[in-house]
Amino acid sequence: MANKSNMSGCFNVLNWSCLEWFINLYLIPSSLNLILPKKDKAIYPFVPGKIGVYNRMFD
Repeated sequence: MANKSNMSGCFNVLNWSCLEWFINLYLIPSSLNLILPKKDKAIYPFVPGKIGVYNRMFD
């Protein structure tokens, strides 16, 4: 696990059911078309046209 200064070492650990729970809990509109990065792909750099959101920011 990387620290905040090295986000290229951070990988997705959520599955779709966790993402759906997170979306419902924080009332995130479906119009934002959230996606999960692939488990073997670093979160950063972000997918073009998308904004990275880390669920730990909501803790």
